[in-house]
Amino acid sequence: MNPEISASAERALPGRMRAARRDSYGPPSVVTIDEVDVPTPADDEVLIRVLSSSVNPADKYFCLGEPKIMRPSSGWFRPKEPLLGLDAAGVVERVGAGVTDIAVGDEVVGEIGASWAEFATAKRRHLALKPPSVDFEQAGAIGVAGLTALQGLRDKAEVRAGDRVLVTAASGGVGHLAVQLAKHWGAEVVATCSTRNVEWVRALGADEVISYTSTDVAAVRPGFDVIFDNAGVFSLKEGRALLNPNGRWVLVGAPHAGGLLGPARSLIGKMIGAKLRRVPLLSFVAQSNAEDLATLAELMAEGALAVTIDRRFGLDEASQALQHQLDGHAQGKSVIAIQEA
Repeated sequence: MNPEISASAERALPGRMRAARRDSYGPPSVVTIDEVDVPTPADDEVLIRVLSSSVNPADKYFCLGEPKIMRPSSGWFRPKEPLLGLDAAGVVERVGAGVTDIAVGDEVVGEIGASWAEFATAKRRHLALKPPSVDFEQAGAIGVAGLTALQGLRDKAEVRAGDRVLVTAASGGVGHLAVQLAKHWGAEVVATCSTRNVEWVRALGADEVISYTSTDVAAVRPGFDVIFDNAGVFSLKEGRALLNPNGRWVLVGAPHAGGLLGPARSLIGKMIGAKLRRVPLLSFVAQSNAEDLATLAELMAEGALAVTIDRRFGLDEASQALQHQLDGHAQGKSVIAIQEA
């Protein structure tokens, strides 16, 4: 907490704010920048002045309204929540009555919905204090991607020192963080990416980097303790052939597809097939929590983990940021600078 700033020192806030929104599903061009009401935090929430956010693959799905199977909860014909954004870093402006361990003026990082806006509310359990040595741009880009890499490798794959780990799509938001985390824990890391990213991924710490555009990745030397699969392109036969007898294959991503199920169709089909064929395939969805966010923040402060910034956009360029994500092949993460500190 910042002892110099207390609830009694709360500054006056505007009633309205600028935010990226879409009132219908569609391509990034449906996103506009409008003035909306500044939200009020509930008892277990805080109000954050958002300084930086980032773009995640989920953002494009929320914009497109895909896969359609999610629409009963998000809005069948139009979005129930028009604002976009999933993670952010900023400064606490208001605290709910039930929040006692975060104060006005604290700098925080977290998984914060509707964060492509000048202000956003977040549950206390979805926030961690931002270390002073970590800048807002880095902090605002770590949430979803960092939690996915951390929980997938630590909790699902149970990576240990000496493990041989294969990270696919290693140049993406989750992938480049997974390479760093696995190396930090003492694993031998083999990574796949496009040819143009080979040297960059090697600089992240990967022991071996394979270009999927020039090499048959399935022909790589087998014997992996862990496959951390961001791409979801291996068949069950290929994946099992690459694993040690006691290996773990964690499926994080899948090829994009439209329709009712979207990429979930590939994930579900592969999981059913793996169960029938006794392939050690695991799938999961990262869960936001303050403890893991604090772990990521500490690793960043120690210099063990860093987010590579591919592109920088302003809030007015939210639709362009989404289009860049939709086009694919980003190196690391794209960030959105919401406002100045």
